[in-house]
Amino acid sequence: NQHFCEAALVSDLRVNITTGMQALWYRDANGGYPLSGDIPLENGIYYVAQGKNGCESARTAFRVAIEPKPASPTGQAIQSKVEGGRISDLLITATNPKWYGSLLDVEANRNELVPETGLLDNTFYYVVNQSNTGCFSDPLAIKVVITLGVNDFDLKSFSYYPNPTTDWLTIQYKEVINAYEIYDVHGKKVGSYQHNDSKVLVDLSVLASGIYMIQLHTATSNQSI
Repeated sequence: NQHFCEAALVSDLRVNITTGMQALWYRDANGGYPLSGDIPLENGIYYVAQGKNGCESARTAFRVAIEPKPASPTGQAIQSKVEGGRISDLLITATNPKWYGSLLDVEANRNELVPETGLLDNTFYYVVNQSNTGCFSDPLAIKVVITLGVNDFDLKSFSYYPNPTTDWLTIQYKEVINAYEIYDVHGKKVGSYQHNDSKVLVDLSVLASGIYMIQLHTATSNQSI
């Protein structure tokens, strides 16, 4: 059996053959023509023969399974944590999470971060869901902001509306909001603004349709929405 995540080509099939021979893949047990390497694989049975100079061996059957990509983890794209926080302190919903320090590490499946890894300020971490067969979801990027102590943001005195919106988002808080940043779902900063009022009007009409996170800063605390 050969297992692939989401998509693969005939050229991705692997089999041990005699040196000097060529692997010839078919969808039928008998007859037909060898498959081109650029043909997408499907779930089902494929047959392989060894060939050279127009001669072929008997065909051997292989079962190919294509697994869909798992759903991505969910969670706030910006999370404030106190000094000494660890990867395990980040709040996400995931079935089998794997953490990494960069997108390159995700793609190469290297340098996985253990739950005890200490968090760094102003740093992005990436988490994927891994299926039982080893397939990865698309990553969720989370930006970590380290605070010196407990975040005293008073959620009862905080409001924002309307959500969702296609133009203006109103944010109100009991304290003056000094600054805010806007991030897309991949953790990329798409806007950064200084402010000096307890009420903020955020113009989202200039952004493409999608999901965005806003990080707010007051003199005493931070909060993301």
